[in-house]
Amino acid sequence: MNTFQSLPRPKPRVLSDGSFESMLLVFCIVWTVGSLVMLMMCAFTLGPDWYRYWQLHQSGVVTSGRMIRQDPGKLWVSHIFQFTTDDLTVYTGQHAIPMTKFQPIPPGETIMVRYVADHPEISVLEPYFTTPFKPLLIFVGLGGIMLGIGLALLPARWRAWRSVRRLYTQGQIAPATVVNLWREANARHQVLYCVAYEFEVTRPDGHIQTVLSAEYNELAFETLRLRQPTPIRYLPENPEICRLEMEPIFEARIKKPNQGVGSKE
Repeated sequence: MNTFQSLPRPKPRVLSDGSFESMLLVFCIVWTVGSLVMLMMCAFTLGPDWYRYWQLHQSGVVTSGRMIRQDPGKLWVSHIFQFTTDDLTVYTGQHAIPMTKFQPIPPGETIMVRYVADHPEISVLEPYFTTPFKPLLIFVGLGGIMLGIGLALLPARWRAWRSVRRLYTQGQIAPATVVNLWREANARHQVLYCVAYEFEVTRPDGHIQTVLSAEYNELAFETLRLRQPTPIRYLPENPEICRLEMEPIFEARIKKPNQGVGSKE
């Protein structure tokens, strides 16, 4: 009694010549480098102010000083002041205050000063000692997130590009047999042409492995027949990475342009 055996239908893969992987790899590299440049720019522009604030906050000493003069500008007012440290050394400091916060202080008036104990040349007026402009830290966080995404995606994009290139440059040719030909529709109702094939490879341990694979390939669908032998290219260390050799298919299509396709659903 004959039993019906359905033809295998492995999940087809989309063929690639490496251009798409190259584009994604270049995009990931540009994304990662751009994120790193963004973080470096933030470090150069925001780093000094935040480091100065950290020094004044962690090891700052508050003492009294006297105002020497105020030099107003269009947007900022420069405050020049003097103060004396614990070792009786006199230092002159300068602190720019936004015009919106400007309050006249007569020369000679006593005012509180904060300075770094180990570096008294770093000093500010205590009433105006505040954190740097915090909203700019959004760019630091954004740059960090972008850099993290780029570093997470870059290895996978590199491996994908390298696999495709190695398949073309170092792949081995082996005979395969067409085991199924079928059509299917995608989500946009486009007809896709699928070709399934199987081949055997000898593993390094001597065992023979049968590999079943499929790909979307309209030209192969229109040219090959069921059970027809056809060459494929595969990576020896990973035979699942394979594809049909297209040159023999091109030649067969040119020789028989009008021949129909048999045994196809």
